Amino acid sequence: MVKNPLSFVLSNLLLYGAAHALVDAICASVLTSLALFGGVGPGRAFLFYLFYNFLAFAMQAPMGILLDRARCPRAAARAGIVMQAAALAVPRSLPEAAILLAGLGNALFHLGGGVVALNLTPGRATAPGIFVAPGAVGLFLGVRLGSMSPLTPAVRLTLASAALLLGTLAAFLSLPANYPRSREPQKDEYLPLSPAFFRVVGLIFFSIAVRSFIGLSLTFPWKNDGFLPAFFLAAAAGGGKALGGFLSDRLGFARVSVGALLLSIPLFQLGGSSMIFGLAGCLCFQMTMAVTLLAYVMAYPNREAWAFGLACLALFAGSLPLLLPLPLPVVLNAPAARAAMTLASVVCLWRGFAVLFAETPGRAAR
Repeated sequence: MVKNPLSFVLSNLLLYGAAHALVDAICASVLTSLALFGGVGPGRAFLFYLFYNFLAFAMQAPMGILLDRARCPRAAARAGIVMQAAALAVPRSLPEAAILLAGLGNALFHLGGGVVALNLTPGRATAPGIFVAPGAVGLFLGVRLGSMSPLTPAVRLTLASAALLLGTLAAFLSLPANYPRSREPQKDEYLPLSPAFFRVVGLIFFSIAVRSFIGLSLTFPWKNDGFLPAFFLAAAAGGGKALGGFLSDRLGFARVSVGALLLSIPLFQLGGSSMIFGLAGCLCFQMTMAVTLLAYVMAYPNREAWAFGLACLALFAGSLPLLLPLPLPVVLNAPAARAAMTLASVVCLWRGFAVLFAETPGRAAR
């Protein structure tokens, strides 16, 4: 396997990581500004949030199938960036068009950038962990920007110009050396898949969905004490994704993921009254992001976009109970319930890895 030079890996991660933060910031600011200052009312604003999340997360799975056939991740990422700039140019009288462009553009960028990151250091979690990490900070800053006031023409122009600049710079970066320009079917791709294979996919899907639900429903009283506590929480989430990928490559995927999730349980219990413990819990809780993504890549060799999209579909599935206007049992917010759900996620993730490496060695090999 051809190894990409370190300078090439770092330049790609720097550019795509910055673009990830900006893309998520644009999406969050557009959506938040429309919901708060667009005069749409709470009912329509709820539909906007649901529509956006469906486009940005659930649609990544079917779009990933197409991208794996087209083999053009850089073009997909650039198209997603251009669509963000276009969303900023849409007048407030056409909010649905802005959300359509922002949601689909977000999905395209994440798929394209994610495939590039996965192929920078194949089989390793550090690069995809660094790629996904800046998104948490971008979302936070975008929500803050969109909640302060309607996006002025100057703000829109600044964000759009920055997006187009990053998209232009990305055009000068080549694809990773090992990324195949055409997708050759794997020799076992059309053989009947064993129940063990589907068990791997289902277990990891459930683990991601449960963590998505917990992460979105978790609240800390100190988070509302100003800008810095909320910013530190977003930075801890992003830092956990990057650190988890780095440590997993060195200490083992299952060991780091299981240990980090177990450690997050007592930290979250103490995090309600202590910002330090809450931040540490959030950092540990997010350390499995790159690992679960890479597990799907191992299960679906040469179909990284589909694997990335499947992981994002699990995120959407976990968030759906909170997005829909349905009453949820109060007990789900209890610390004991969160601890039980985290333990369930741990068991599913650990078992999923065990089955992946033990019973599907041909697919786990890259």
